[in-house]
Amino acid sequence: MSSGNQNATLNAKEMMAKEPTRVLYVNDHLGYADGVYHGVTTYFLSLLPRFDPSRVKVNLCIFRDRHPAAAHLEAKGITPIFLNRAKWNPRVLLDLISVIRELGVHIVHLSG
Repeated sequence: MSSGNQNATLNAKEMMAKEPTRVLYVNDHLGYADGVYHGVTTYFLSLLPRFDPSRVKVNLCIFRDRHPAAAHLEAKGITPIFLNRAKWNPRVLLDLISVIRELGVHIVHLSG
């Protein structure tokens, strides 16, 4: 390994040791209009609170409006960001880019 690559590897390791990895989970919506939530919300409720906050800073971004299921996530320490966009609104991409930049996200996990 050249010394340039070795230094880059060492710098990346040092940076990871100093700050948590910032992960943004992204989904279209949390549930149905009648307040019932579905599988992805159950997944988020079981997975997201399990991350060690000293190693991983988790955020959740939802394209649609606030859903009653958000209260369940907030009770577990996850505050969703709602973009309040319709399903096929192309502005959602610009909004998502803004959120990624604002939070300094390292990893984006898209589903839905």
